[in-house]
Amino acid sequence: MKLPSLTGVRGVAALWVLLFHLQQYGDAFGLAAIRGWPVLRTGWAGVDLFFVLSGFILMLVHERDFPRLAWAPAGRFAWLRFFRVYPLATVVLLLILLLTLLDPRFTAYWSQGSIPHNFTVSSFFRTLALATRWWSPTDGDWNQPEWSLSVEILGYVAFPAIAVAATRLTDRRWLVALAALSLAFPTAYAAVTHGKPFNDDIFWGAGTRMAGAFTGGIVLARLHRLAPERERAVQGGLATAALVALLICLLLPPFGYSLLTPCFGLLVYGLAADRGAANRLFAQPLAVWLGLISFPLYLLHVMALSWLRFTLERDHAGSMERLAATALLCVFVFALAWLLHLYVEQPSHRFARRAIAPPESAGARAAA
Repeated sequence: MKLPSLTGVRGVAALWVLLFHLQQYGDAFGLAAIRGWPVLRTGWAGVDLFFVLSGFILMLVHERDFPRLAWAPAGRFAWLRFFRVYPLATVVLLLILLLTLLDPRFTAYWSQGSIPHNFTVSSFFRTLALATRWWSPTDGDWNQPEWSLSVEILGYVAFPAIAVAATRLTDRRWLVALAALSLAFPTAYAAVTHGKPFNDDIFWGAGTRMAGAFTGGIVLARLHRLAPERERAVQGGLATAALVALLICLLLPPFGYSLLTPCFGLLVYGLAADRGAANRLFAQPLAVWLGLISFPLYLLHVMALSWLRFTLERDHAGSMERLAATALLCVFVFALAWLLHLYVEQPSHRFARRAIAPPESAGARAAA
């Protein structure tokens, strides 16, 4: 089942994260006017939308593989997830390694300016394994966005058990309650442990952000499966209502931010109905194209922007030079993301699917 709006909303989330980093150092890029804009300064939350989407889509695709825990479907799931994540992340890491070798001054700049320090040997291998958040994050990341992949790997490990538990729930009221609790969990954790009304922590709060949003997405996918067809129009309307609520929450800091992840859950659940105004908005061709390149775009953009910031500051560039250089770099990043999608991401997906037979095919051959 193809749902273009879910691809499109993933693309918008990736663009949102990129714009967040652009405004974060707006002065350096000649974009001082956008620094602190309410919608842009909350772009960190695009990662939480990724987590919800990931749990939701994985459950839609793999729910029937896990009526119970078994090694064969779990192994197939792990194989497919490995080739979904690791080949592209490794290629991007090697590009960053090449950059550090070609420009040692940037390496020193980034390592000294980052907290915790990056570009250590141990950090390289932890980043290569996507293991930077599997235990205490002590020595940083070679590629900062990979923190979210590191905790999502842990979500993949837990997915079969969560999916089995979710498939055994048939009462939609319980599913609604469980989804609400899961989506509220990251904020509740931040409030109890740090006294914050929202969780934007990429270090100690990384696991809770993933666990709540990812589990909420899984439960909402189960709820979508159980929703009768006659309710699809209402479900689609929920996506539009969630989008409006999301925009309102973004304009009400800081307590409005506490509702962002629940809004994401409602938005994704509504978009799955393939109905309504929000669905049409996110199914636009440009949004869908952004969704196709969202993974490489997400992995590439931070280091590219960091290198540009270093170069502009080093050369004491004027405001017009900063704007022109930023525009050219953005074009380069989008073009490179498209090429990586075509020549790394897609081929690795095809290889993984062809190399391992789905359960239906294996069963058919056994019967024959």
